[in-house]
Amino acid sequence: MEFVDLLTACTAFTAAIERCMSAIGDQGFTEPEREAILDRLKRVRAAADWIEQAAQTGNMTLDQALAAILRDQ
Repeated sequence: MEFVDLLTACTAFTAAIERCMSAIGDQGFTEPEREAILDRLKRVRAAADWIEQAAQTGNMTLDQALAAILRDQ
């Protein structure tokens, strides 16, 4: 069941991003918005890298550095 939940989360994320970016269109971002987006993308990349590593190696371990990035809000 958790596997299906993970696939659903990935699908929901990509669908939401497509909707948001289409709605934003040519508006662009203010500097504070840009900084916030880049901060969140750092977490998204870290989570995606973790998933990819787990899929390739079978190692599901969440190390402390990654945990800190994911919970840093």
